[in-house]
Amino acid sequence: MIFGTQLDGIALVVGSGRGIGQQCAFSLAKAGVKAVVLADRKGETAKALAEESKTYATHKEYQATTFKINVVDEKSVEDMVEFAVKEFGKIDYCVNAAGPGLIRFASTDIENYDLIMTINAKGMLLGVRAELQAMQKQPPKTFTSRNGTRVR
Repeated sequence: MIFGTQLDGIALVVGSGRGIGQQCAFSLAKAGVKAVVLADRKGETAKALAEESKTYATHKEYQATTFKINVVDEKSVEDMVEFAVKEFGKIDYCVNAAGPGLIRFASTDIENYDLIMTINAKGMLLGVRAELQAMQKQPPKTFTSRNGTRVR
């Protein structure tokens, strides 16, 4: 997040177990969101990070919850979005940061490369598609910045 950014609403962070996703979840908490759903393939890791995110939270009613996800399984992704909407009524912000982690291309095999591409491409498509379908059913959110007011 950009320093000084103030947000409100509900965030969904996919791939929140480490790296970019983890730091985005912490930044969203610090920026003032009311809740974050931390979705990751490692459920126990997500639970620990949900607790840690509370140390960064600035919203007085901040909540963090978790969802164990398989980003390349369509039903798992749809269940994650349904869970977030059921839990908090809506989704305002999404971060899709699931990834296979550090890859050593010089020594990887084609089977591993195919897995990487499936996570990066199919996982992203499934996530964004399900998130947008849910968000399109919600009332629009108005946002005011230095450049004026817009509806998103």
